[in-house]
Parts: sequence; C-alpha cells; structure tokens
Amino acid sequence: MDLKEIIGKRIKAGREKRGFSQGKLAEALGWNNYQTVISIESGQREVKAWELAKIAKFLGVNLVDLLEETGSEKPLPYVLWREVPAEKKPEIKSQFLKHCEDYHFLEQTLGLSNQTSKSLPTLNGDILAMNFEDAEEQANFVRESFNLGHYPAVTLAKTLEDYYGVKFLQFDLGKGGSGASTKSDLGVCVLVNSSEIPWRQNFSVAHELFHILTWNESLFRQNDQDAGFKSQNEKLANAFAAGLLMPEEAIREEMRRMGPKGECQTSDLVAIARKFDVSTKALLYRLRNLKFITADTCERLQEDPDFQNLDRLSPQKNASAANRLGDRFLRLAYQAYNREKISRARTAEILGVPLASLKRHLEEKGLPESASHAITLCHS
Repeated sequence: MDLKEIIGKRIKAGREKRGFSQGKLAEALGWNNYQTVISIESGQREVKAWELAKIAKFLGVNLVDLLEETGSEKPLPYVLWREVPAEKKPEIKSQFLKHCEDYHFLEQTLGLSNQTSKSLPTLNGDILAMNFEDAEEQANFVRESFNLGHYPAVTLAKTLEDYYGVKFLQFDLGKGGSGASTKSDLGVCVLVNSSEIPWRQNFSVAHELFHILTWNESLFRQNDQDAGFKSQNEKLANAFAAGLLMPEEAIREEMRRMGPKGECQTSDLVAIARKFDVSTKALLYRLRNLKFITADTCERLQEDPDFQNLDRLSPQKNASAANRLGDRFLRLAYQAYNREKISRARTAEILGVPLASLKRHLEEKGLPESASHAITLCHS
C-alpha cells in the first residue's frame, strides 16, 4: 500500500468514525462536489499539504494521525450529552474529543500522567431504580466528601480540576446544548457551553458530575434511543446538582432570614441565587422541592417574562470562576511550549489559534510568550 492509499484510508476512517458524509468534507474544503473526496479516499488522488492540514483540523485529528497506519482502530470514547446541540453535533463532538486527546497529551508530555490525582468516588445505586431523594442523598455525601461547605459552587470546579484531575473544556454550543461528559482512558472530561451565563455553567458542572460518578457506558449506549431513560437520567442529575449546590440547611437558613411574615420579594431570590452562584431558575425549583413555594407559584414565576430576564440582566462573565473552566488546559499548553517540549506550531494547533496570532492570544490571557528563565530551587 503506497502513501496515497494509506492517507486515503485514514481520511475515510476518520470521516466515517465522526459521522461526516463525503459531501460535508468536500464542503469544508471548499470543493464543488464530493468526487474529489472519493478520489482521495480511494488513493487515486494525491492530497496537497494544505489540504491535508485542513482535513485534519476538520476531522479533529492530529496531522500525524493521517500519515500513520495502525493495525487496529480504537473506538471513539462515548460522549453523554445533556442537550444535543441543534447544529453541528458531529463537528462539536469531534472537536471535543480532539481537545480531550490534546489535554491528555499535554499531561503526559509534562510528566503529569504519573502523578496520581485523588480518585473520584463511585456513587452506589442503580440509575434505573434511583429516585430524586436518592440523588439528593448522594449529593450530600459528595459535598461532605469534597469538603465544599455551604456554598459549593464557589469551589466545586476548581476542586474537581486541580484535586481530582477532571478536564474541563468550553465551546460555544449555542442555545441548543448545555454540556456533555466522557470517561475513558483519556480521563474524565466535561464540556461546558461557553455562551451560557456563569450561574448556569455552575449547574452544568454539578449536573455532569452526577453522570461521571454514576457512569455506566454500557447502559448509556443501550438506552441511547430510549427517551424515557434519558429523561429520567437527566432529571436525577438535576436533582443531584440542585442538592449539591444548594444544601438544604443553608437554604432553610436563608429563608428564615426573610422574617416571620412568610413572604419575600423577587429581589430576595436574586440575592440568594447570587450568594449560591446559581441561576434564579435553579433556586426556584429548589424552593419548590423543599416546599417553600407551591408548584403553581413556581410555574407562574417561570412564565413571567420579567422573572425570565433576571439572569440575563446580571453580569454575564469575567467575575465568575466558572468562566475560567479550561484554564488548566491553557496553562499546560503554555508550560509545555516554554519548556520546549512542543513546538510553537503545535502549541497554536492545540489552542486552536493561527500561528501568527499565538503571541497575541497568550498575552490576552495574561501569559507572555517567552518567560522561561531557569530558577534554582532550595529544598529543605
């Protein structure tokens, strides 16, 4: 098999694995029809260097992956979606898994793969038999085990990332997707929608944590087309997230401060939601489940346009720790580059920026491109 055939075979395998049609690949390359793709995949046409680079980027693989022939193909890690993006699901999934691979590569390159992060607990219980009370009980156990305190949203993501080695990545999923997670030999990886408000990102982190701690890939694959199972699994994850981020006793303490009249203002709900770093919608459902408000009141407020605008009128980003999800990925790439373990071009490719823009991109993140000076450390 010559090089053209090897490359064609690898392109076809990568395309089919990620669910792309030949027409979709042709469109990404700017070709008028997919006959060119057929010629390339059959080994009849040689691929130009610039074409190969664009194909690798579109398929979410490293360039070297298209140039090497392997004896066996490993299946892609399974991705569990919270809400499937309305558009470009295959592209987003491919990009997510490519970043998971790059994240894992950076850890190995920096020698971090041999450092043992604390293992995440596994929640006991059959997802199919679990109820909302079980999910909240599990949330209490996790909060105490992680020592998250009264306001877990403040430290949850950082605890998961720096102490348990969870890999966070952020993409713009638009209005149709809230997040996803995967658990494989690449580690535990969580995808968060960067276009969502910080409070909703916090909830997504807690929501995906439930799936990670109850991970059952064979069950997930088996029930991919079972809408009833998916709905129940998502509701359990929501109950877990609400219980984790808004501890019952802490919420009861806040409501006692409302005074003896048994009423509160919408502004009170906003203040409490911000204190727990969650959305007002999430707080509303929590108050309903704890029976501080009726289901009718909850539904009425949810349909109120003014109430719906409360989170949109709040500061969107910058001040939120959730907006820093994925910073560790950036830091590892920066360290590997400055330690000369990866090239400048590889760094730009991993970070998804043009090579010419790498310096500016790093500086915008507060990282000078060249800041390597040997320092002798004193060990006691």
